[in-house]
Order: sequence, then C-alpha cells, then structure tokens
Amino acid sequence: MKKSIIALTLAAAAVFSASANAKLIQHTDQIAEVQFTGSSYELGKHVGDVAGDQVLRSIDRFDEVLGIMLKDLSVDKITKTFAENKVYTHLAAKSPDAGAYIKGLSESLNMSPNRLLAVGMADEAILESQRNGGIGFLEEVPQNAVAHDPNAPTHCTSFAYGDGSGKAWAHTNYDYMAINYENLLVINHTDIDGKTKIVQTWAGLLPYGGVTKGNQVLLGNTMADEGTARELAGGEIIETDSVPSFHLAWDIYNAESTQGVVDSFAKFDKYTAFYSYTVVDPNEQVLTVENTYSDGLNVTRRAFKILCQGNSLNIQYAV
Repeated sequence: MKKSIIALTLAAAAVFSASANAKLIQHTDQIAEVQFTGSSYELGKHVGDVAGDQVLRSIDRFDEVLGIMLKDLSVDKITKTFAENKVYTHLAAKSPDAGAYIKGLSESLNMSPNRLLAVGMADEAILESQRNGGIGFLEEVPQNAVAHDPNAPTHCTSFAYGDGSGKAWAHTNYDYMAINYENLLVINHTDIDGKTKIVQTWAGLLPYGGVTKGNQVLLGNTMADEGTARELAGGEIIETDSVPSFHLAWDIYNAESTQGVVDSFAKFDKYTAFYSYTVVDPNEQVLTVENTYSDGLNVTRRAFKILCQGNSLNIQYAV
C-alpha cells in the first residue's frame, strides 16, 4: 500500500513538470519512472528499450505465481488461448492507441503481443484460476482454515478527496497477487499533441492508477465479484464479441475530463473483465464508474469526498 501511494505522489507531481524526455529515472529500488515524448507506438518501443529487463523479470515472476495458483496454469497457456481467440487483433481494432503501445513493446522485446497481454490482462488469468478451483483474487481466509476458499469475499480499498477549489488527494492499496512489490514503472508520457498522462503500471503492462491528460486522478480496482457473477451464470471469460479489458486499463488515461472517462467505459457493452475507477477532479465532483456483468455501466457522482471500499463498491460519502 505504501509503495503505491509513493508512486501516485510521483505521478501527480510529474503532471506539472516540464515536457518529458526519453529517459528512465529510478526513484527507489522498487519504483522507476519512464519519461517519454512521442507516439504510443514509440512509447512501447522505448519502454522495452530502457526497462525491458524489468518487464521480462516480471513476466517470469507472474508465470511462477500462476503455477502456484492453479497447477499447469502458465503464461504459455494463456498466450495460446489469447492467440486462438485473436485477443491482440481485437484490442488493436477496438483500441488503436492501446494496440500501438503493445505493438511497440512487443517489437522491442521480440515477444508476441498476446504474451504481453497475458500479463497486462492479468484479471482474466486469475478468473480462469478461480473458476477451476485455484486461487482467485486476494481472499479472506479464516484464521483456522486449512485451505483458501474461492468463494471468500475480496477487498481493495481506495480513498479520494477533492476540495472543489483545485486540490485533490487520492490513496489506494495495491497488493495485487502479492507480486507487485518490485518493477513498478510510472509512465510519464507526453503525446505528439503535447498532452501528458501519467500511468502507474506493474512492469509497464498492468495499469492500476495515475493521472489523465485532463489532470484527473484515477484509482483502479478490480471488480472480482462481477467476474464471479459471470462465472456462476455460465459466461465465458474470453469471447469473440468481448472487448479485451486492456482497453479500459489503458485508454481511460487519454480522457481530458471526467466525462471522458465515462465515455471510455461506455464505448463498448461487453468486456473480458470488470473494473471500478474512482475519478478525482479537484474542481468537480468525485466520480466512480464501473462496468458490471448484470447491470451494465454504473456511474456515481458525489460532492468532493468519497470512501470507496471493496470490489463490490461499498461506498460511504461525507461532504
């Protein structure tokens, strides 16, 4: 949790810095910042060039964890499934900007884009483990339990506050799979139009928060309970008419307003995974937006202060 707060502080501060140059700054032994000006394709190439070792180490670590979660589950297996279902092809068609970033990174690392997405769309891998009796999202395990319970509730917590006059604060815990305590990359990207976004990522592949081009702070949570609802209804994780969730994880940072974040979610009806984002604009209401399995798009606006707790968004408001 502390590490994520540090990263978000760095990210928010970077929005107001001068235009980014192509370089890598190692802020701590766990958090690095990639600064780059150029297209998203060029950004992907640059991340691979300057942080490729971190990306490759993280993919290997992710692979090891998958085998612990569920026997025989691996990055190779997920990559094969993604390739068979043309996940990258669908992503590039629906989300050209995200597709361009993955393409650049893929070419730099000489690795298939579907293999990169096997990590960048890690929620899908965890849901696959969960539905086959393996370990799902971080679960509450009773003190005397002898094994994990795939049906146990999961919790992620975000807190955001905007004072309505130009200042905002945001905190989130990010102990995703308990593997993200190193190789955190803050991507400070200024595009060819001079607009800057800050994306906190694990290994350049798994976005989990940051600052949009419109200076809105984003906090991301996985809605694991919605994945469970789809599983119980007999739905599939990867389907030909489902938009790869990396669209939601990447394109929202291109938004230039809180409504732009909503529009990113609303662009398509069906995604491979489910997310909840808390959007903090210091001059507007705090907003939460989530795609759900049964209820479609949920958007909530409240005045300036929000405590957002849990994957099912148990929300308390105070003004």
